[in-house]
Amino acid sequence: MKLDFSGSNGPSSYTPPYVKTKAIKAAAKGHEAEIARAVGIHWRGRDHICCPYPDHDDNNPSWRLMASGLAICTCCEGGRIRFSMWS
Repeated sequence: MKLDFSGSNGPSSYTPPYVKTKAIKAAAKGHEAEIARAVGIHWRGRDHICCPYPDHDDNNPSWRLMASGLAICTCCEGGRIRFSMWS
């Protein structure tokens, strides 16, 4: 079956998959490190790494992923910046 996303041939039979936020959070819980690695963050599960955020100039390893799924970056002026994996 060929899917047409252009809409030029009338309504498409394709419906994009949808997963409720609560369900995906539950499915991902405990897999945060695997997810970080899958999106290209070279997290080894301990210590700190250089911040993976492209707009953060990090000369000293300052990023870490907490067991809770919270990523903490201390490379920016002004202290800690916290990012939830699920924001």
